[in-house]
Amino acid sequence: MPSNKTKKSTAPAVEPEAIETEPVERIDLASILEVGTPGTEPVPVTIKGVDFSINRYFSPDTVWAWSDLQRADPSELTPSEVAEGNRAVLKILLPEEDHDKIEELLAILDTRSIAESRRIFLYINNLAGLVDRQGNALAL
Repeated sequence: MPSNKTKKSTAPAVEPEAIETEPVERIDLASILEVGTPGTEPVPVTIKGVDFSINRYFSPDTVWAWSDLQRADPSELTPSEVAEGNRAVLKILLPEEDHDKIEELLAILDTRSIAESRRIFLYINNLAGLVDRQGNALAL
């Protein structure tokens, strides 16, 4: 029958060698939110005769702000709050030189159904790279 006693080793203890390591640089976890590559040119698009471009690079802070806007529940917002949220989203999605087109775009979207407007925003988000492989908005 085996013994339940543990045997003590008679071998001398091994002294660990001093190993020099490089200092480890702190990783900013928010950096995983970055979308695209800095310097990527915006993609030109048009809708109902309005020509504009869509950004394809977003810093982590920008994605964080965009994500906060995406989480807003439109059923709890007034129409003016929804329009303000859409305006804020477009300010993120469009390069600054196209911000003068935002009111035109909002006027166009205002003539569409909620479902159509959501599809347009989803497509813009897709072009911008702000969706995963299944088409779901990132960072929600």
